[in-house]
Amino acid sequence: MQVLDLEIGEPLPTLRAEAASGKAAEALCLVRLHGAPLGTIRVEIPREGLDPELLAQRVQAELGPRIENHLRIDGAGGGARLDSGGIQIGEYPPCRRAHERLLAHARSVSVVIPTRNRPASALETLKSVLQSDYPRDRLEVLVVDNGSGEDERVALGELESAEGATVRLLQEEAPGGSNARNTGLHAAKGEIVAFTDDDVIVDAGWLASLVQVFEEDDRVGGVAGLTAPRELETPAQVWYEGFASAERGFERRVLDRREPPADRPLFPFTIGDLGSGENFAVRRELLIELGGFDPSLGTATETLGGEDVEAMFRVLLADRKVVYEPAAIVRHAHQREFEQFERRVWGYGVGLTACLSKVLRENPRLLPELLRKLPGGLAYALSPSSAKNETKPSDYPGRLTRLELRGMAYGPFAYARSRRRLRRLARMERRGAEPAAPATGKLRALIVTDSYWPLIGGANRSIELLAHNLARDGHTVTVATAWQEGVPSVEDQGPVRVHRLRDLSSRMRWISEDPYKHNPPPFPDPEAVWRLRRLIAEFKPDIVHAYGWMTHSTAVALLGKRIPLLISARSYGNICAVHNLIRKGEICEGPAPLKCLTCSIDTYGAAKGTAAVVGVFGSGPVLRRKVSAIHSVSRFVAAKIDRFLRVPDAPDVVIPNFHEDVSGKPLDEEMLARLPSEPFIFYVGALRHVKGIEDLFAAYTGLPDPPPLVLAGTRAPDTPSEFPPGTVVIEDVPYPTVLAIWERAMFGVFPTRIPEPLGNVVHEAMSKGRAVIGTRPGGHEDMIDDGENGLLVPAGDVEALRDAMARLIGDPALRERLGAAALERSRVYTPEVVMPQMEALYRRTIAALDRGGA
Repeated sequence: MQVLDLEIGEPLPTLRAEAASGKAAEALCLVRLHGAPLGTIRVEIPREGLDPELLAQRVQAELGPRIENHLRIDGAGGGARLDSGGIQIGEYPPCRRAHERLLAHARSVSVVIPTRNRPASALETLKSVLQSDYPRDRLEVLVVDNGSGEDERVALGELESAEGATVRLLQEEAPGGSNARNTGLHAAKGEIVAFTDDDVIVDAGWLASLVQVFEEDDRVGGVAGLTAPRELETPAQVWYEGFASAERGFERRVLDRREPPADRPLFPFTIGDLGSGENFAVRRELLIELGGFDPSLGTATETLGGEDVEAMFRVLLADRKVVYEPAAIVRHAHQREFEQFERRVWGYGVGLTACLSKVLRENPRLLPELLRKLPGGLAYALSPSSAKNETKPSDYPGRLTRLELRGMAYGPFAYARSRRRLRRLARMERRGAEPAAPATGKLRALIVTDSYWPLIGGANRSIELLAHNLARDGHTVTVATAWQEGVPSVEDQGPVRVHRLRDLSSRMRWISEDPYKHNPPPFPDPEAVWRLRRLIAEFKPDIVHAYGWMTHSTAVALLGKRIPLLISARSYGNICAVHNLIRKGEICEGPAPLKCLTCSIDTYGAAKGTAAVVGVFGSGPVLRRKVSAIHSVSRFVAAKIDRFLRVPDAPDVVIPNFHEDVSGKPLDEEMLARLPSEPFIFYVGALRHVKGIEDLFAAYTGLPDPPPLVLAGTRAPDTPSEFPPGTVVIEDVPYPTVLAIWERAMFGVFPTRIPEPLGNVVHEAMSKGRAVIGTRPGGHEDMIDDGENGLLVPAGDVEALRDAMARLIGDPALRERLGAAALERSRVYTPEVVMPQMEALYRRTIAALDRGGA
């Protein structure tokens, strides 16, 4: 639906259906009078449009009492009415005079904007602050870059010398919103410090509305404002609006321990009343005196946030007032995708009770009050008719409510783990600052993986490239992988020695049965543990780097040894018994024992499915004990591992896979001769349901007169028996030949149904300057910027996939532009860029253990 500002002090517009985004024929209108928000109305827009008179009638019907109250304050009484021409009172509105007086004698204000890896969005926020009506000579804006990557750092450019205002860029490398906000707070020079985020646009009167409240009452210590949506174009955004709007209103609300609000029986424990991080302000000296923002509640910690409301809670407990002022408006970019919103819901639940845990730890006198109000609090959280839940849309997924409640249950544990991690870091600092990795010297690395060459697969290829590039750089590398029938147990591949370790499950065909390979079990296998311990004793590695289900046996093999264990999350096997986060054909929100059991049994059968679930969940404790660091191949994978594996004190570092330059390698000319002579659509990957092969066929057959479709991959039991006309299938294609085929392709399409961890085939295609179509959510989003270097469609959406294919087929200029940008992006996925990051991660992990790790 459209999101509109509707000022009824001016002539009303005609709302047009064709102006609605997408297929929406509705509008959510924020109704304002003389700039002050009165409320929102939701209107349907007929095909012919909604004329101003009907719009005025709708506004009057829903917000009449609030309009009358505002006019009464303005002294207009009943002499003014709302019609299509708006409300005209014949003179400058009295309600604006206080605003003008404030601007004429404004006090100094600082605005802090923390940002991380979103330079364009942060600059958009900065511009909106500078365009506000607050006097520039009394305004300071601090943009705090919170450890962004080299290519994602903010550059202020001409904004740094904005006329009249002071604009500064600060760097804070310690991750987390608390650290960034503290940096801004201590560097600020204004009496009042306002905080916002890098994904909002602030209203012209935002700052003045916040400051006005401080001017009116010296006991006011903090002020929170109204957050409105910037757009409502996806279901997730509509759900977010219903979820987040529960605590908002359109009348000023004063929270004061001396005079508890009568309409808030759970006060002060409904911390949502205290505002949120994208829209609040405090007295600088007061918050510094109270200790600033708590780093154990930052977004980069186990608590996933809560530092903003906890700081406001301390302001409240310091005998100060906290005021909600709806006239201070910012517009927030709600999460577009379900996965993003799902993580926000989980984080809200965790952060809420983590915050309360902090409050009770420091103020135990509040515990009796909390216990008295706990039954009401449970009703508030659970009842569909409570103020918290009544604003949720009727189609709001019930599983999200359950997810939020599980987050609340986990919050106290998250807070305890976060504090423990910070204490450990503090001990390390006392011993000599941050753990520094050994800067020089060759390393001995043992890489443990479920499968390896000659088995085909993206993860197998990535691990092989990693091992050989480490050896090429002078490190000593040994690979331990699962035994495979008919392949040597020990083999030298140039400088890399490969050990294929037999395990007990390989002797039990009912566990390891697979027509293509032996899969290690998802639990510590006794024989594999024994063989790994022997290999570790013989090889004496500086670090063990493990991937897949063999990680469980590796963790047990390392018990009693001071050797760091780095695990790689190249899939979801450490949290998902079926590896791919797919349940009943849909993307799964995350593991839960009973749900996983039914899913795993459906996939593997009763015996093997039960063993898989028991193994994955049962191996968690030993992983949390032994893992020193986690390497994830994409941000999506990192978010899932951080949330569901929850290894305390183990940093999770995102480093992608890379491809190699195989120019000059021999090609399979026979395979190349089978290609169509004309440009074709190219797909590379397993010909399986989870890879979206049926979706690709359905989209392809729906295209009018399409070019040929070439498939390069491997068959599986669920490979379709028939292929569309015009399809060429080439199996078991050597890697150099795959890259050569890309040079003849029109574009690439990767319609995976699973949340792809990364998808090496994507950056390989991009390295040949080809536009690509990928799916979301998942690792494709790390590589593909929709409309910039490729196209993204929702997983499983055949219509969207067909439209994207048709768009690229019909627009050669678009293909060329996307392909050029793809080639530029692909340079990030090369050994020259990735290998220094991996080596640095190895060295940091070793150094951290040497300086007192577990």
